[in-house]
Amino acid sequence: MAVIKAIAHRVAVMEDGRVVEEGSVYDIFSAPKAAITRKFIASASPLGKIHQLMEKDSALVRVKPGEKLVKLTFQKECAAEHVLTTAARRYGFDFSVVLANMEYLHGSPLGGMIGILSGEPHSISDGIAFLEENHVTTEVLKDGSTD
Repeated sequence: MAVIKAIAHRVAVMEDGRVVEEGSVYDIFSAPKAAITRKFIASASPLGKIHQLMEKDSALVRVKPGEKLVKLTFQKECAAEHVLTTAARRYGFDFSVVLANMEYLHGSPLGGMIGILSGEPHSISDGIAFLEENHVTTEVLKDGSTD
């Protein structure tokens, strides 16, 4: 993975002898589409440890009613901005960091955080919408309101 990130500009992912995904290294690492690609990237990222924590039902990832365990991916357009802080202040939610990672791929920042959002349900949903509008990809990994 380190070699791919360091020297390649484009990458193709193959499964069972066929190409399932291809594109720039940044695009593939920031927004993998194929399941095999997501699994491969997660295995080499510090954020990939979230699955082990969830399987072990670690206290770090337990959510209370109304909380959400989320993965946030900060694209190059917003990685240097304070989008999360702005969202938290504007919409009145809290964010507790579980895991975080920032790296540079070909001079462009790519950041990720996993944490627990807590607050009023409308605050959380409005905050997630704001993050998405500002180039932060969000994925709810665990939702305390549905557990």
